[in-house]
Amino acid sequence: MNLLIATTPYKNHTKAIYNRESDLASKSVLHQKEVLQYNLASPFEFWSNEFENLGLNANIVFPRIPQFQEQWVNENKIRNINLNEEEVLLHQIKEYKTEILFIFDFTFITKAFLHRVREISKKIIIVTWYGAPISNQKDLSLCDYVLTNSKNLCYELKNNGIKVNFIPHAFEPSIYKLREFKFLQKSIDFSFIGSINDEANTHLDRSRIIEHLSRETGIQVWSDLDKISFLNSLRLQVLATRFDFANYISDSSLLKKFAEMYPIKRWSELKVRPNLHFKNFKSIYKKLHQPVYGQDMLKILGGSELTFNGHSLHTGIDSVNMRLFEASGMGTCQLVDDRPILYDFFEPDHEILTFKTVSEAISKSKELLNDDRLRNQIAENSKKKTLSSHTTKHQVIQVLDFLNLR
Repeated sequence: MNLLIATTPYKNHTKAIYNRESDLASKSVLHQKEVLQYNLASPFEFWSNEFENLGLNANIVFPRIPQFQEQWVNENKIRNINLNEEEVLLHQIKEYKTEILFIFDFTFITKAFLHRVREISKKIIIVTWYGAPISNQKDLSLCDYVLTNSKNLCYELKNNGIKVNFIPHAFEPSIYKLREFKFLQKSIDFSFIGSINDEANTHLDRSRIIEHLSRETGIQVWSDLDKISFLNSLRLQVLATRFDFANYISDSSLLKKFAEMYPIKRWSELKVRPNLHFKNFKSIYKKLHQPVYGQDMLKILGGSELTFNGHSLHTGIDSVNMRLFEASGMGTCQLVDDRPILYDFFEPDHEILTFKTVSEAISKSKELLNDDRLRNQIAENSKKKTLSSHTTKHQVIQVLDFLNLR
């Protein structure tokens, strides 16, 4: 059975990897694959290895990484090819005699592209991963199977007649082969790594909690939240005030006649009100570091005594994020927002600690930071559980069972 995984990591992350290893683009496909795997450090990049270990013929490609794809074209002596992303991927599907194609990039899930894939082989099975809601959900029906880490999304897709299965995230333990992970020291008391924003349907709740934790504890935050200078924050507040005033005038039956007057008309011409989220996250800004991904993110996690894990809302209450397994796999105690599905994976108060309110998050984080024995025991217990039950190998076996390939 020939399997091919086509995955697309964060663009900024892959750009940083190639900038850091300046001659990487000239290296072989095999070398680039290994460097990318260990730097990206997520289970998806190691699926091909685990499939191979289980006796299947598997390969991985990175359709949106031009350096990797160009080297693949050169090594396979592909001639007369237009080097656009779709054409190269189609050649790879054909070259590897692909029977099962895992596409982890929604931009390729289109009727036109998948029609061309099926022209290569009508028997090819197409599988994708659905980790967060997308506007064109109906396009998932173009695939034969869908995998998701959210039972809520699983239920939605099943109701729409799509063959879907719940597959939780996992941890890739091979990161421990790297020297720097063998001697990792815990030099950070309390960390949070992830997105912060004021969007009600994604991260608003957890962002508010982190703001409170930033006031009450020594938490350090690694996020892509932009730092705003004092002058720029003042400018945005003025623009927002003008925008609000102009719209108030326009909506008022008594004052509407003034809406066309200068400068009120110009103030209302802003298409979008400036986002003043920085006003809600003043304490976070004092603890803010540049975002980290992959191997660098795992180093921060592994170097933390305690980490905060708050789930996004847009995947539903019946889902678990990757951070749950990354933190536990790195042997770090984590404080997690309480949701029933957690208990399918970890034992509360023994392998993880949960909270339901802001005040409980603050009190439990302080308790854990002050109790070395409790914190270290929870960290050790959760690491044992993850390495014994929630690794890439376990995840891949679940996928094969779903596809009836074992």
